[in-house]
Amino acid sequence: MKGSVQRKGAVFYAVVALGRKRKWFRAGPEIADARRVLAEKLAQIAKGTFKETPRATFRQFSEIWLAKYAEVNVKPSTIASYQDIIRRLLIPAWGRLPLSSLTALHFQEFASDRFKTVSPKTVVNEIALIKGIFKRAHIWGYVKSNPAEHLERPKILRPEIEMPIPVIPDTHSRGFRTPVPIHSGQETPDHMWNRRRRFKRMRNEMVHAGDTGGAGFWESWEERVKEVILEAGLQQNT
Repeated sequence: MKGSVQRKGAVFYAVVALGRKRKWFRAGPEIADARRVLAEKLAQIAKGTFKETPRATFRQFSEIWLAKYAEVNVKPSTIASYQDIIRRLLIPAWGRLPLSSLTALHFQEFASDRFKTVSPKTVVNEIALIKGIFKRAHIWGYVKSNPAEHLERPKILRPEIEMPIPVIPDTHSRGFRTPVPIHSGQETPDHMWNRRRRFKRMRNEMVHAGDTGGAGFWESWEERVKEVILEAGLQQNT
């Protein structure tokens, strides 16, 4: 089996004769890259393990992916969203590029640019689509490795919820005194009970926002409210 190293512009190629045709394999900017690829391909052909990689542009493969994978495995409403993202964003960016020429840098630049104009959640959904497309391209043999495998999703920062500190009404100054720790015993049962409903609502908001630590604090505080009220009731009855 014969092969050679050729150069086009700044890129070196490994060229292998397959029957009456010559197959060109893009290697890299150095001649050593082409020689390494040539040796690998010749060895694969000699062992009978060589498989020709299908050629497709991103536009072509996105249509294949939608028809052969998404329509079978994804619910219709999600498919409509995927079609919109591909048509409106991905094809204008990479539609004419060969699938094998796209790299992780292409995707990271796309995500960074989108992050400047849309919400992090939107970018996360778009990145998930890109990762899904190229995962299937790798499995089906259109690319040798998945360039989107290590693409990082932006972090979605949850809004911080300000936690109020219990304070004690001061009937003499008609204002509020310095906040007192709940375990100090200076908070009266009536005052604690009146604020219990508001703190319980705040705890539920924290759970919904993912702030389980803050919610745990107010759960402990609520338990202390019950204890103080119970103790006060027992003292009044003695």
